[in-house]
Amino acid sequence: MLPQVRSLVPNYIISQLNLLDVDHCACDPSNQGGCSCCAPLTTSICCNIHHPNTFHLFDSSFVPVPKLPNRSRLNKFKMGPKEYELCEALEDWREGKTCEIHGELNLIDIGPSLVMPDDILDCIMTCAHYLKIKSVDDLRCETHWSKTNQFGAEVIYVIHHIIHIPITPVVFTTTP
Repeated sequence: MLPQVRSLVPNYIISQLNLLDVDHCACDPSNQGGCSCCAPLTTSICCNIHHPNTFHLFDSSFVPVPKLPNRSRLNKFKMGPKEYELCEALEDWREGKTCEIHGELNLIDIGPSLVMPDDILDCIMTCAHYLKIKSVDDLRCETHWSKTNQFGAEVIYVIHHIIHIPITPVVFTTTP
């Protein structure tokens, strides 16, 4: 029997609230809006917390971040002597940079992935094998490495020092 009482209570309260809206009209039938003394007040502000001028502090402008171009989809490959040499050089560079920036203790505790994560190193190795990285912009596009602006030129130097990427001259053609 208790569940029936609970379901009746909200309906009873709602019906009593509706009667209050009509009662002020019965008090003064000569006025179309009802009695001005007992009419319920309508406000645009429900309380002092929800004042409309308070919310301008929380307005935010959403600026969408531009999407980075997609990486190249490259097949797995078998590393040759040049790739092993490049991998060794990049690992030495990572360790040196980590020690220089974060100190030797962080190099021992955390490792060289503080400067360049292992998956970025693998991506650089794959792209260098397929001669995809010719500039810092190519490095940024292919790896999406967050520290490309900071260390990109040094990494490009290491790559080009070991794997010589042929630079094709720009061919000027004229149409007849």
